[in-house]
Amino acid sequence: MKRINVAVFFLLMVALPALAQVPHFYLAGFLQTYHPTGDFSKETIHLDGGNAELGNGTELNVGLMSDFGSTYIGYRWAKFGTKGKAALDWQDVDRWIAGIRWHMLGTLRSPIVPVLGVGITVGKSKLGVTPALEENAQDISKQIESDNAVGWFLEAGVRLRAVGPLSALGSIQYHRFDTTFEDAVLTKPTDFSVTFFTTQLGLQYTF
Repeated sequence: MKRINVAVFFLLMVALPALAQVPHFYLAGFLQTYHPTGDFSKETIHLDGGNAELGNGTELNVGLMSDFGSTYIGYRWAKFGTKGKAALDWQDVDRWIAGIRWHMLGTLRSPIVPVLGVGITVGKSKLGVTPALEENAQDISKQIESDNAVGWFLEAGVRLRAVGPLSALGSIQYHRFDTTFEDAVLTKPTDFSVTFFTTQLGLQYTF
């Protein structure tokens, strides 16, 4: 809980200068692709890594936007693929998000504005148990859910002004969080260091 409070305080302190100007309320939706890195992209699930491969998902967020930047909260629905034939496979990795973005060298009326961002995420991850493994154990659930985990992300992208209140945003994000699974199918609690890049493209509607 202390880590969450510190992260939220940091985001608020950085966001206040960006909202010094009277902000506009906005809604945004994104299509996303996820690119696992490091241990998270290893071929088999074991104590030191994961077996995730390219994934896809969506994200919705609401926030306040000014010439200087924006602050927002939202939720992302993510699904990773799994390499090979593993006893366990990655399923949903859905997370609440809170973030801020700085608009570099531009205003809301500028046609092209580079953006930099940072944020935190909170949520659970899920592993699925294959039918072959279930035949050998009667009391194993079909899905294993992790504990809640707090993570962080960095972002760089470009905001493009479209028509009227509409604008488009394309960006690349780097995400990291640690997650722990405990279940009968696992001999002991299994920890994962989850890292991945997100490429996203979406629309923002400013009121």
